[in-house]
Amino acid sequence: MADEPVRAAVFVRGDEDRRAAEDVLRRVRPDETSVFNDMVEGYVDKEALEELALQGAAIDLLDEIEDPAEGAAQPDSPALVPGHSHAPDPQMPEMQDFKERSSVNRLGDGGVEVLSQPVDEAARPEPTDALADDVYLIELPAPIASEQRQAFLDLGISLAAFEPPASYRTFLTRDQYEDVRRLDFVSDVQRYTVEDTVTTGLLRACSTDGEEPAGPALLAEGAEAEALSTFDCVLHRIADRQAVTAKIEASPEATVLDASYLFIRFEAAPTSPLIPALAALPEVRKLAPYVAPELQLDHGRNLVGCGEINSEPPERWNGDGEMVAVFDSGIDDTHPDLEDRVKFKESVPEADSTDLYGHGTHVAGIVAATGKAADGKIRGVAPAATLAAIEITRGAEKPKVLLPVDLAQLLQRAVAAGAKIVNLSLGTQIAGAYDFGALAVDQFVWDHPDVVVVVAAGNDGVATKQGYAKFNTIGTPASAKNVITVGASATDRSDIPETWGKMRPQKFAVKPISEEQVAGDPALPAAISSRGPTDYESVKPDLLAPGTFILSTRAKDAVMAFWRDYDEHYAYAGGTSMAAPIVAGAAAIMRQYLREEKKLANPSAAVVKAVLVASAERADSRRPDEIRQKVGYPDFDQGFGRVNLAAVLAHPKASARRRLEVVDVANDSPQALESRQPPGAPRKSRRTYKTTIAAGTTEPLRVALAWTDYPGAFVQNKLHLEARGPEGKAMAGNSGHNFRKDDLDTEFFPDAFREKAGGLFDKRNNVEQVLWDAPAPGPYSFDVLAEHTSIESQGFGLCVCGELESALEEQP
Repeated sequence: MADEPVRAAVFVRGDEDRRAAEDVLRRVRPDETSVFNDMVEGYVDKEALEELALQGAAIDLLDEIEDPAEGAAQPDSPALVPGHSHAPDPQMPEMQDFKERSSVNRLGDGGVEVLSQPVDEAARPEPTDALADDVYLIELPAPIASEQRQAFLDLGISLAAFEPPASYRTFLTRDQYEDVRRLDFVSDVQRYTVEDTVTTGLLRACSTDGEEPAGPALLAEGAEAEALSTFDCVLHRIADRQAVTAKIEASPEATVLDASYLFIRFEAAPTSPLIPALAALPEVRKLAPYVAPELQLDHGRNLVGCGEINSEPPERWNGDGEMVAVFDSGIDDTHPDLEDRVKFKESVPEADSTDLYGHGTHVAGIVAATGKAADGKIRGVAPAATLAAIEITRGAEKPKVLLPVDLAQLLQRAVAAGAKIVNLSLGTQIAGAYDFGALAVDQFVWDHPDVVVVVAAGNDGVATKQGYAKFNTIGTPASAKNVITVGASATDRSDIPETWGKMRPQKFAVKPISEEQVAGDPALPAAISSRGPTDYESVKPDLLAPGTFILSTRAKDAVMAFWRDYDEHYAYAGGTSMAAPIVAGAAAIMRQYLREEKKLANPSAAVVKAVLVASAERADSRRPDEIRQKVGYPDFDQGFGRVNLAAVLAHPKASARRRLEVVDVANDSPQALESRQPPGAPRKSRRTYKTTIAAGTTEPLRVALAWTDYPGAFVQNKLHLEARGPEGKAMAGNSGHNFRKDDLDTEFFPDAFREKAGGLFDKRNNVEQVLWDAPAPGPYSFDVLAEHTSIESQGFGLCVCGELESALEEQP
């Protein structure tokens, strides 16, 4: 395989670059080379790669290297097949069950004929055997081009979602199915089958082979599991909701609890024949058990840079003009620190009207406590921000979280209140799965691209047999792409003697993690913090923030078990529930800065996320070097690191020449990118920005790209970041992240290309970063490249921070 040509996209600047790249690709396979605006696509071999490297081209390989036995997992090498297939990795034993695939026959005999059909017959029917209206996956040999998209539109076909490496999900009539099979650019057309519909959680819950049904996995330690009897169903089309709801209601064994948008929640017995019958319906996209979620700063404030950026009075960057919506157990607005901060207050149906538990008040204080009850010594991250309190719990001792089937519907309450930042310190532990909650939240941010949603990663950290934190424990909706998922790091408190082995012996009984201090080292990810990756192999959490022994406001009626008491107004607590609002407060400060300093009237969630990622300080995963190298950086313990606003905003200790520059492009802007446009088309596939680093620079150059991606598992619209310094050497975004990239690098890329190219592009994340610790003075360029846009155009947020001599200038 290493000697065979592979398909590649070569990004070009102008006609001269295009002709040079076209000449190289046509020498490899002349009849399989396509020319687009800003891109040439075709096949490359090692000789072609070396020549393109000398030309300074940005190259993205489109083919995946498969294992020798037609992609079968080999005992000594992890598979590189994206998304659905994962090989055991002997170097990372805790990831061996990363994505369990089970036989759908475990669902039982619910009258689903497709279970007994051969796969080919079920997946590729003859047109005469196809249903009048059914869901299919249309496979192309390469990412879609604009004329191919138009060909589908001419047939009345709208592609719904992208599934790697090059499949598109959509409904087809029988006639459309026959028409698509005739298209010469289509590789294959397969039905969306029961195996695509059911989830691993459903298979476990409905097991008929003697296994016990799985109960809820809750974030609150010590919570009792409830019997599994509630299911969530997501549809392909909103138009089918009424019909599918009627089918469920017609079953005497089921009760519909909620239905909204694409989602239906219902109660039924796990062994009910309704379950496999629903899974077989063409209208049903996914079926899964519903797992009930649970709720998941004097030192913390300073650890994210608030003290430094406000070291000279008057305090300017304090969240003034921003509102943060806290969806939690409510807020005690009689607390002296919060009485003038809560500007909007409501409860969802059946929820309590005041904070009986104490979780929401503690979270709210971390965001915006004024410090009135502590003479200003214990304050929130953004004490001038206001709060919207949306209570979503019922009960005090073990509060029940009341969430609708469509989380986007819930989050609309933040928009109604006027909030541009949402804090969700809640979630469900489902091993990184991209579930319906993640889908709904991604849909919400896609529909409201100016609303920043911050989510706690979860508190399900646990030690492996080797004594390190287990991977793949991230919760939901923390697995969503468009949110800022926050893990917990330790605080710098030196007066906390506890180790994790003593504090949580049931989870951390094995060295070395059992001997890690709960507090004291802020560069250390907290043991309890949930780790990535997600089931679509993306990096989560995105960021860390202090989350152990966080001192914040105490509700007067609080009954929650705090980590330590302080006085009647304050208490210590810990977990990612406490880390998330620190980042929500930091987001409030950053939105204030972008509005007031950069004159962005309504900064996007993408540009806020880009700046926060650029600010991150790398933490220490404390893993063996072998595992560190296997994953690379960003990693699954910390994401991009701990938020530090002092790394990007001006303050007396920073260089006087520091500049923070941003580009904020909306999806509907003429500046948005679209891949594979014909030459001369108005839409571009790349945008280039330039600036100059000053001589004698002493600060790093921080660059980050983020975009709000179309909802769905995997990256739907793939953008890339490429930066070049004065010597012409490129640095690809996330080039140090090695997971699922290292074998491809060593198998195919020649040394000359690796030296020049600056690493492989990241295909699994919608956040990318480049960092020069010691940038040489001179000109720098930053390219945002559209490798593949399954949806027509894609905006983005770009941040560049360093000792810049000028603002960013876009180059033609």
